Order: sequence, then structure tokens, then C-alpha cells
Amino acid sequence: MSDHMKEVQRQRELNKFGRMANRIALGIPETAKVKLDHPIAVCPTCGKLNVKLAHVMGHINKGSKHPITKEHRKWLSDHMKTVQAQREVDRGRNQAAAVNTEKNDEVVCCLQPTEPKKLPIQLFRRSDFMLTISQAYDLYLADLAGHCTESTIRTRRQRVSKWLKFKNTGSQPVDSFCNQDLNAWTTYSQQKLGMTGNVGILVRKQILIFFKWLEVHKHIPLNPLDIRKLTKLFPKQINRPPFTYEQHQKILEAAKTFTRWPWWADAALLAWHTGMRCSDIATLKWTECDLENGSVNKMAIKTQRFAKTFSVPLEPEALERLKQLRETAKGSPVVFPEMNYTWNIRTMQTMIPHEFRLILNRAGVPKQFSFHSYRHAFISRLINAEVNVKIIQSMTGQSLSVLCAYVTVTPEAQRGAMERAKTV
Repeated sequence: MSDHMKEVQRQRELNKFGRMANRIALGIPETAKVKLDHPIAVCPTCGKLNVKLAHVMGHINKGSKHPITKEHRKWLSDHMKTVQAQREVDRGRNQAAAVNTEKNDEVVCCLQPTEPKKLPIQLFRRSDFMLTISQAYDLYLADLAGHCTESTIRTRRQRVSKWLKFKNTGSQPVDSFCNQDLNAWTTYSQQKLGMTGNVGILVRKQILIFFKWLEVHKHIPLNPLDIRKLTKLFPKQINRPPFTYEQHQKILEAAKTFTRWPWWADAALLAWHTGMRCSDIATLKWTECDLENGSVNKMAIKTQRFAKTFSVPLEPEALERLKQLRETAKGSPVVFPEMNYTWNIRTMQTMIPHEFRLILNRAGVPKQFSFHSYRHAFISRLINAEVNVKIIQSMTGQSLSVLCAYVTVTPEAQRGAMERAKTV
């Protein structure tokens, strides 16, 4: 086994052990109190005597160089068995009820006989067992650390950071949050923070998933959020006007002036004649280009989970240019190697729209246009030419509802339709 695989396996064990210890340390059981100040006789990592559970957690969460040993697993297994045994004993007390009386700021439990059919009533002060929303969210992210990447965890933390700061939401107990609080946050985020459309939907969806996780792991007895009583959010409709032929010519001239990115002129030409997305052009392979029959047969990157493919014929201008690129290709399997290299590196994918924005600025095209406007222009030209919708779907791979959102009907098409209607 290579050193890299050993390190990966060690990190997986570290994450697994950390999640199990986190559930014991912060997942407060129903009756047994297991907190970070729970006393431990000996630390299984450094051998220090009379430490707290927080000391052991420090070795795990901080990524200490101490390796996970058999003593770790044995200590954790024994500790979990003790907690589970205590839970079973407490749950079996169907003949008694816990009555809390305060004495010197401590909770003293007195057992009194009750009717046989009644279940035990457990009364605790909220400050003794209830987590705050910030603590619970940290526990939620720690549970996700084993099967999510670091970037996913970082993104989820950033999405809700402003929500936790809103009216000190993070310091509230998890059972005190309700629909009215989430509706107030939704109104504030839309009016003050500008979280409209898809951004607002993603943030609220993350909050709903978090409270559902709390309910499943029994940190709260019942989910306080009811999606039926929440303010309805709708995705923001982005108006992407299609490119005109004059704008397309200006973009080609501007792209040829950028010697650093010579492939953009060919990519724009191919997008104008095929309506392909930027991701499909960046990953286009020569095996997907049928130059003899003059067509492109490809599975779209965006909808590849549905195994959707499209086939679009090439016009003479695009076909001739692809043949020239094929002759000059240096054994590369993709049509645009430089563009494909930038696309495959996840941290560099944002450079592609940035580069094309510089080309649009030099061509004098307004800001509401993007590379996706080529797709809008392609579909709009076919619709205005009265092409059958089924044919357009086979060439673009789009559903009917999406096609309607992409179309921009020209006045000439409307006048032609009115003239044909007179003859009916």
C-alpha cells in the first residue's frame, strides 16, 4: 500500500472515530448526562491522569499526530457500552417518574410510585441538556465530515453563517426556533441581504435539512418547522437575451485579438451553429464528432445522470473549421485541449466565464449576455423558423418547459403567423 493510500485510510479512521466520539460527547442522551466535562481516568493517547472528555476530544478534532491505537477503540467501545446500558436501565423504569426538585442549584431526582401503565416523566432544566443552534450545527457538520469533502462542509457553513448571526439565532436553544423565526429571516435576507431566487432557496433548504437531522438523531423531540406554513420562495428568472448575428461577428473579431486564448473564436463559432453549452464544448472529443456525416453526437454534461444525448448536424462553416482543427491536432482526444484542461480543474472553472466576459467587454456587448446566450440564440432561430419542437429537443436535449423559457420570438415571426392566419 502506498503512503498516499495509508494517509487516506488513516484520515478515514480518524473521521470515523471522531464522529463516534462526537455523538457521545455532544449527543446528550435522554437521561444519562454525557458532557465534555465528563471525567476520564486516563487519556488513551497521552496517558495523562484525571482528565476530562474534552481533553480526549482535543486529540481527535485537532488532527493530532497521535495515531489511532487499539486503546482508543477499546476505550470508546467500553464507554459506549456503559452509556447504552445506562439508557436501557432508565428506559425500563416504567413504574416510576422522575420528579425534579431544586436544591443548591442542583437537580435531585426522587422516585415515586405511579400507575403501572404510565411511562416515566423526565423533567430537566433546559440549560442542563439542550444544545444551542450553533453547537448543534457544529455537531451536524462533524457528522457529515465522513462522507463529504472539505469544500462541501465549508460551503454549508458559509451559507448559514449570516442566519446564525441574525438576532443571535446561534445562541438560542434548538427547540425554541419556529416557523415565524424562519419567515422573519427569509424576509430579512431578501430585503436587506439580497438573497433572492436560487440563493435564498438553497439557504432555507439547508436549514430545513439541519432541523430534520436534529429530529432523526433525537436532539429535539419534534421538528418545529412546518414547510406548509413557510413563506413560498420562487427561483429567480434570469433574462438571457440571445445574441444577434452582428454581435456574434463582433465577438469573433474580439476573440481573435486575444492571443492568450486562441480557442475562444472557434468555441464561439461552434456554439453559434450548434447551441452547445460551454461545458459540452470544453469536453467535446473527436470520437463524438462525425466529420464524414457532418454531425456531433454527445451526452450532455449537465444531464448525463439521466443519460440524455443529443445529435446536431453541422453547418458547412463549422464543419470546415473542425476539419482544419483535426488536421492540426497533436494527438489530443479532445477538440479544445487548453479549454478542457481549465475545465477539469475544479478551482479553475470560474476562469472560463471570466475570460469570455473580457471578450464581451472588448466587443462592446452588454453585461446581461453570457456564453449561454448562444444557446438561447440557437433555439430562438429554430423556433422562429417554425421547426418542429421534437426536432429541436433531439438537437438540444432540452425539455419542453425549458425550451419555452429559452425562446425569444421575433416580430417577423409574429407577422408571418398573422399572415398565415388570414388564409385559414
